Amino acid sequence: MFVLLGWIMVGNLLGLIVSISLKKFVSENVMQSYVGVLTEILKYLPVMIYVYRKSQHNRLTETGYRVNSSHFSPFKGWQIALITVVLALAYMLSADLLNYWNFKLTMLMPGMQTFSDLIKEAFNEAGSGPFWSNLLVTAILAAIFEEWLYRGIVLRGLLAKMSPVWAIVISALFFAFIHMNP
Repeated sequence: MFVLLGWIMVGNLLGLIVSISLKKFVSENVMQSYVGVLTEILKYLPVMIYVYRKSQHNRLTETGYRVNSSHFSPFKGWQIALITVVLALAYMLSADLLNYWNFKLTMLMPGMQTFSDLIKEAFNEAGSGPFWSNLLVTAILAAIFEEWLYRGIVLRGLLAKMSPVWAIVISALFFAFIHMNP
């Protein structure tokens, strides 16, 4: 998991370098339209190469890890869907309050105000492109890459080594850490 974190950081650095380099050669309109898509792909490229090479090695030396849905819950699928909808609505109602206190507590940490301002600026700049590129980056590319990485790689790897409850908790904490959202 920590190796994957390192490769994600390498990918972020790669995306940042490419973004800064392209800023000198392309117009602002092109930057907003295409560079966000390119940097999202570059962000996950090193980790994808690492996982591919690791899986090629493991294919020869280890058996696969099958995820069995009976490990997770005694409930039926429709019951889980109903519980999920109810919990999602409850979360939506309380999210504003949680986010408010999360922000207030985070701002008490030394240096977080400056860090928070940098993150806000990055999000404002990232979201300033056309709708199609924002949709592609946030709703399609990020969703596919993140599900593949956090559920497909991290969660399955943890499930092979520990109980499902702990595997889910640790992978969720890893996801929160990557997104800088305690």
